[in-house]
Amino acid sequence: HLKAMVTFTGPAGKKLRYRTTPPGAKPDMEYTGPITIQKTTPFWVGIVGSEGYPLHTTVGDDGYKANFLTMDRVKITTDAKNQIGDPGQICDGFANNPDKHWNGLGEATLTIEMAVPRKVNELQVFCLWGDGRAYRYAVEASEDGQTWKQIVDWSKNAKPSGPEGYHHQFEPQSVRYLRYRAMGNSVNNHGHLTEICAYDTTATSP
Repeated sequence: HLKAMVTFTGPAGKKLRYRTTPPGAKPDMEYTGPITIQKTTPFWVGIVGSEGYPLHTTVGDDGYKANFLTMDRVKITTDAKNQIGDPGQICDGFANNPDKHWNGLGEATLTIEMAVPRKVNELQVFCLWGDGRAYRYAVEASEDGQTWKQIVDWSKNAKPSGPEGYHHQFEPQSVRYLRYRAMGNSVNNHGHLTEICAYDTTATSP
């Protein structure tokens, strides 16, 4: 019930930005000095690089795996000739509403560019669920945007999607770009994609 002052420090000459809403939400604000808070408040704080990307998250571990695609301010592009919905929804940190999705019709790819290369060994892919559809897709990874390696082959998947998403694990590798290749579902050629999460779980493995 008492107000408090919160102070952050970062490398000399670097700017800090912060937000009190979850990563991926807006707005974020430039940190210029102590912040007065009146109640329990979570903070997300990052060092901002020359391109406007957060380069490092300085928040302590909150008990959840760090999803690099919401920790970074990612860039998303797609070659879909026909699409429905906002591609930005697949990296907004919210996977609990299957109706908020991007839909690439037919053969379509969607590429996610992170701020810097990250070590990744696990993906979680959420598609539309609730009517028993099984989604087919592949995911490729690249460090430079030129040389690609397929890390997920779900082209023959017959498992219906669900609220827990599809989990994929692979050998840890340095990744800056993820390219999702939609291949339709068991009902039609729609590629309803709700969220993608990328993790490095090696640091917490026993």
